[in-house]
Amino acid sequence: MSKRRYYRHLIGIAMILVLALLVDVSGLDLWLAKQFYHWQGDQWALRYGFITETVLHKGVRKTLVLLTLLLLLIAIASHWLRRIKHLQRWFWYLLACFVTTPLLVAIAKKFTHMDCPWDVAVLGGKYPYLHLLQAHPGSWPYGHCFPAAHASGGYALMALFFFCHANCPRWRIPALLLAFSIGVISGFTQQLRGAHFLSHDLWTIAIAWLVSVTYLLLLFPEKSVTA
Repeated sequence: MSKRRYYRHLIGIAMILVLALLVDVSGLDLWLAKQFYHWQGDQWALRYGFITETVLHKGVRKTLVLLTLLLLLIAIASHWLRRIKHLQRWFWYLLACFVTTPLLVAIAKKFTHMDCPWDVAVLGGKYPYLHLLQAHPGSWPYGHCFPAAHASGGYALMALFFFCHANCPRWRIPALLLAFSIGVISGFTQQLRGAHFLSHDLWTIAIAWLVSVTYLLLLFPEKSVTA
């Protein structure tokens, strides 16, 4: 990827972040969470639901972990198998994206102060609602619900778009749709459970996108990689 194209991607990422901030400061985050909360009878009834927690939360997470482990095996095998040896660098690229995106989100959660919706007083919790840009007064425990960790595994699959763009172009759009489908379903599930606000997922999209194009620039600086 050329630096010029990388900078174009950065503009798109910046637009996602601006949108996330607008969703937060405008009150849309809290309003949407209230709709989900009221719809469930002024409680987070789906927090421990079989479909929402067991299948779409834990099940999807375990599937993505298995996919990452499988990719690791493929990346290692590509050093010896002639049929896939030409894709060796691409497999390591995918693995780096799949691991780095959730890792960065997990690290960010340790240093941010935002609570989950289920922790906010107007949504059945105990603590006042704070916007991202509001300083935490320190009179109650810091929250660690931002950005959205669960959706990060799905959005990390965005790297498949760049992989397909370079190696099998006809699959690039299906790959992108797959990544966003898993990311959106995972994110929406967590919003229904009261685990995240909408802006949390938008930040995760931006992080996943940034990781994908940064590794692309580092590992494939050739201008032939044009995505």
